[in-house]
Amino acid sequence: MIMGLTNSQYNRIMREYSARQLKASRELQARKEEAYRAIPLLGQLSAQTASSAVAAVRSCLFGQDCSVPDFSSNEKKRRSALVEAGYPADYLEMHYTCPDCQDTGYIGGEKCHCFRKLALELFYEQTDLADDAVDFSQFSLAHYPDEPFSAANPKTIREQMAVVLAACLQFVREFDHSDRNLLFFGKAGLGKTFLSRCIAKELTQSLHSVVYYSSPDLFSFLADITFSKKGTTHSSDLTFITECDLLIIDDLGTELTNDFVRSMLFNILTDRKTAGKSTLISTNLEPSELAPVYNDRISSRITSGFKMLGFYGNDIRNSIALSGATPRT
Repeated sequence: MIMGLTNSQYNRIMREYSARQLKASRELQARKEEAYRAIPLLGQLSAQTASSAVAAVRSCLFGQDCSVPDFSSNEKKRRSALVEAGYPADYLEMHYTCPDCQDTGYIGGEKCHCFRKLALELFYEQTDLADDAVDFSQFSLAHYPDEPFSAANPKTIREQMAVVLAACLQFVREFDHSDRNLLFFGKAGLGKTFLSRCIAKELTQSLHSVVYYSSPDLFSFLADITFSKKGTTHSSDLTFITECDLLIIDDLGTELTNDFVRSMLFNILTDRKTAGKSTLISTNLEPSELAPVYNDRISSRITSGFKMLGFYGNDIRNSIALSGATPRT
C-alpha cells in the first residue's frame, strides 16, 4: 500500500475501482443493445466472429490447426458501420474512468496516478481539508509583539513564535524519519489551530494519512461507539485513530473531562506510542495543568514524549481582522 493508507482506507479505494469497472461494464452493455438495434450488420459480424472462434477452438482440440483466426477484417467493418451510422468508432469499446490503468489502480504492478489522486481526495475528506486554504506562508510573525517577555528574559515574543514556526516546518520536513510528537500550548487566539491545520494540509499533500479532531468531537465520537446500542457500527473507523500517520487532537481541555475521557486518551497515547505513530495536541492548558485535569500518567506521557511549543502574546484575531486576512486561531 502507499505510505499512510490504513487497511480500511485502501479497501475503500479498491471498492471505488470495483464500482468504476461495474459502471463501465453496464454502460458498455447499454451501448451494445442500442447499437445492435440500430445497425443489424453489427449482430451479423458478431455472430461471424463467434462462429470463427468456436471453429478455431474445435480445430485445435482435435489436434488440427491451432492458429488464431484473424478478426481484424470484421473489426474494421464494425467500426466503419458505427461511423456511417453516426456513432464514434470506439462506441463498442470499454470506456474507463482512467484508460491508463483501466480502472484497476495499477499499471505493471505500480500504483497508477489516479490511485494517488483518490488517496489524496480521501485524506482531504477525512481531515476536512478539501476546501481549507491554510498555508504556512499565511502565518505572519508580524501579528506577534516584538517585545521581550520580561526584563529578566530579553527574548521577544516574536522570536519565540519564529522558533515555533521553524519547529513546525521541521516536523513536516522530517516527518518520515521521526516519530516525534508535538504539544501546542498557550492562550486562545494565538495560532495553534492554524498551524495544526497547516501541518495537516502539508502532510496530506504528501500522501500521509492525517486524522484531525477537535477534542470534544473526538471523545463524543468515541463515546458514541463505546456506548451505542448499535454496537460496532463504526468500529472500522477506530483504525484511523491508531493507524494514521498523524493524529491531531485540537483544543484538548475543552471537552467534558471524566474518567472515560481520561481512559480513552491514555489508551490512544499508549497505542500510538507503541505503533511509532506521531500525535499533535493543542491545548489552552499549561503543561503544569495537565496532571490536575487528567492524571499523572497522561501528563507524564505527554510531557516526556512530546516536543512542547509555547504560543505567547495577545489574541491575534483582531490584528488579523484589521489586516484583512482570514482569522485563524
